[in-house]
Amino acid sequence: MKKLLLLSFLFSLFTFNSNAQWLNCIENALIDAQFNCPTVADSVCGCDGNGYLNSCEAIYHFGITHFTHDPCSGNGAGCHADFFLVEDQGTFSFYDSSSASGTQTFSWDFGDGSPISNDPAPSHIYSATGYYTVCLTIDDQGVCTSTSCRVVYFQGGVPCNAISNFSYTATGTSDNTVNFSNLSSGTGALTYNWYFGDGDSSTSANPIHDYDSCNYDVQLIITDSLGCSSDTTISIDACFNGVPTFNSVLNSMSVYPNPAKDNINLVLNSRLNSDVILIVKDVTGRNVVESIPVQLNAGKNNYKLDLPKLPAGVYIIQINDDFGMMNTRVLIK
Repeated sequence: MKKLLLLSFLFSLFTFNSNAQWLNCIENALIDAQFNCPTVADSVCGCDGNGYLNSCEAIYHFGITHFTHDPCSGNGAGCHADFFLVEDQGTFSFYDSSSASGTQTFSWDFGDGSPISNDPAPSHIYSATGYYTVCLTIDDQGVCTSTSCRVVYFQGGVPCNAISNFSYTATGTSDNTVNFSNLSSGTGALTYNWYFGDGDSSTSANPIHDYDSCNYDVQLIITDSLGCSSDTTISIDACFNGVPTFNSVLNSMSVYPNPAKDNINLVLNSRLNSDVILIVKDVTGRNVVESIPVQLNAGKNNYKLDLPKLPAGVYIIQINDDFGMMNTRVLIK
C-alpha cells in the first residue's frame, strides 16, 4: 500500500511540474510519411492495441507514442515493463512501474545517445529541446524479458527563438553567380544547412553559388546552441538583370516560435509595398486560417497571427500576393 501511495504522489508531481510532456497515444506531430523506415521485422504493440512492423514505423508513420517490443498477442506473458518520470529543475528521475514475479534487472535507454543505465531508478539531464524515445527493458531472472518505450517531448528551460532568414544578390555574370547573406538569429552559435534548389548544398554562413539557369527555390535551415531549428525558403532569380521576374513580393519569410501554440509571429521581408493574404493550411491542403488583406511596406515587416484551437501537427504558412506565393512550415503543439 505504501508503494502505491508513493507512486501516486510521484505521478502527481510529474503531472503538474514536469517540462517533459507525456504525449497522447497518437501524436500527429511525429508523423512523417516521407521518413524512410527499415523493413526489418521487430514487432511492437502500440498503445492503440495494434501491432506494427517495428518501432520506426509505429512512431514516424502512425504517430504512436507508447509501445512494447512484443507482438500484441504476447503482452501479459510473465512480465510487463512500464515506467513514469518526474522532472525537477531540468533533472529527470525515472521510476519503474513494471510487473514481474521475481527479482528484476533494468536497462534504460534515454533516447539521446547517452550510455545505457542499469539503475532501478536513474536520473538524466537532456541538453536540448526535442522528442526523445525512452525505453526500459526488464529481465525477470532470465524467465522473461519485456521492453516498454515512451516518446516524451522536452521543451527545455529557455524558449526557442531561432529565426532563419537571408537575402541574396545575383551578380549578373554569365555563370549566374549568386551571393547569399545570412540574416538569421538564435541562441549561441548557429549551424547552417543551405539547399540551393539545384541539388547542391552548403554549410557556410554566407555561401556563393553558381547556377546553370535562372529560377530556383533556396532553403536555409538553421539550428542554434539549444537545438532549436528554423527554416525559410525563398524563390530566387539567378539571372536577375534589373527587371523584376520574381515569384513572390517577399524576399524572405520566417516564423517563430516553432513549435507554436496560440499564435505565431511572422517576419516578412518585402521587396516593395504590397497587399498579401496570410493562409494556414493543414497537411491535407485545407485552409484552416485565412486573413484579410495585410498591407506590407518595403523592407522588414512583423505580423502576429492568432491561431484557433488547432489539433497538434504540422501546418503550412502560405503568403499569397500579386506575384505568386511563398510558404514555410510550423509545428503546432
